[in-house]
Amino acid sequence: MSSDSLFTRLWNNISHLGIEDTKEENIIRNRQVILTNQIAISFVILFTSSVLLNFFVIHSKHPNVRALLNSLPLLILLFCLYLNYRKKVTASRIIITMALPLIIFSEIMYYKIFINIITVISLTDFLTPRSLIFMNLLFPLILFNVRHEKKLFFMSIAINLICIVSYDLFHYINNYTIHEASLKDLSPFFLIIQFLHSILLFAAFTFMQKINSEHEQSLKEVNTKINIMNADLEHLIIERTNKLNRIKNELETFLYRSSHDMRSPLTTLKGVSMAGRTLTNESEIMTLFDYADKTIKSMDKMLHKFSSVGVLYQNELEIEKNIDLTKIIDDIKNSFAEEIKEKGIDFQAKISDNISLSGKKQYLKIILFQLIENSILFSNSTNPFVNITVSKTDRSIQIIISDNGMGIDEKYHARIFEMYFRANEHSKGNGLGLFVVQKAIEVAGYSISFTSKPGEGSTFVVECGLVE
Repeated sequence: MSSDSLFTRLWNNISHLGIEDTKEENIIRNRQVILTNQIAISFVILFTSSVLLNFFVIHSKHPNVRALLNSLPLLILLFCLYLNYRKKVTASRIIITMALPLIIFSEIMYYKIFINIITVISLTDFLTPRSLIFMNLLFPLILFNVRHEKKLFFMSIAINLICIVSYDLFHYINNYTIHEASLKDLSPFFLIIQFLHSILLFAAFTFMQKINSEHEQSLKEVNTKINIMNADLEHLIIERTNKLNRIKNELETFLYRSSHDMRSPLTTLKGVSMAGRTLTNESEIMTLFDYADKTIKSMDKMLHKFSSVGVLYQNELEIEKNIDLTKIIDDIKNSFAEEIKEKGIDFQAKISDNISLSGKKQYLKIILFQLIENSILFSNSTNPFVNITVSKTDRSIQIIISDNGMGIDEKYHARIFEMYFRANEHSKGNGLGLFVVQKAIEVAGYSISFTSKPGEGSTFVVECGLVE
């Protein structure tokens, strides 16, 4: 890699410290960051060269003092680069346009007052510091937007003018005079040098402006391309989202209708089983009918869960007021009447007065059905009970379903709402009940909590949060 390309890459990397994304609203800010970085690095090079020259040029007056004085603005400029890196471009611009001129002016005054106390000076000794101070007037013109940053612009201009006037007044008050020999010998040459210096300075800043203008244009082009790509990507995302929603709706409809369609032949099979029992009294055949009935009942429960999942995502369900929780619980109790009687479960429901609940009734039916089914399915063999309590709290309606069934080990508590998860390998459930409950809770905007211990039973608390 050539030294030119290395310098170019280094220059570009430093120039772009603190650059944000290429959105159109950031273009002006990014240009200010680039200009601030370029001015800072240019003067870092200038002051670094000055420090090195003062240390190693033997005939320089007070080289150590000059080097140390030049080190302070060098550190200030490096700090400005750091501020830009931290995206604090306004602070770095204020330092360069206001603090840096004051520091340079103070150092020049310090050198003239305490180090070089001679009052008869050469033209070079007078004009060189003055041109350095005067040159700082360019920075506010370059770094501030006069239309939007008038206060900062005029403050920086005022500070620089005060430095220039103070420099001239200092020489006038202290009776500084220009040495005739230096005026005669150096005047034409020095004026030419100052003129060339001004041209080079103007050319340098013009070149920087040109580069930055080209960079700004490229940023706009890149931003336009990015906006087009974003628009295309957004259109693609919307199209794919709509496609996924269509597929999701189709699957939900398929699941809901299929579960209903499949329950029809199960009902027929159940009827055939009941009719078959009237035609024979043989124990072996009756045992087969018992197995068939259990299988039919198990499949019917599974299809009921599939149907419930389909119901959860039906947007056409209406919100009902004054939902009759007593009727819902009684209907569920009647659907499990056979199991309750067979297991001898003490089923109690207590609903407080003045309960007024609004919402989608199907969600509540699904939640209560699955929780009550679990309590009955995993009931204890000794004095089993299922207690349901509905009460009103300050912020919600609370439904508590408790039992003294098998209970759930604490190590499985975090997983009981997972699909097809079974906390007990001997469980007769299909692992969908609590999964369906969790989905219904999420869709309805309710909350659920539970406590459970093996051998002691479980208590589920549903917070409806829909108090009128």
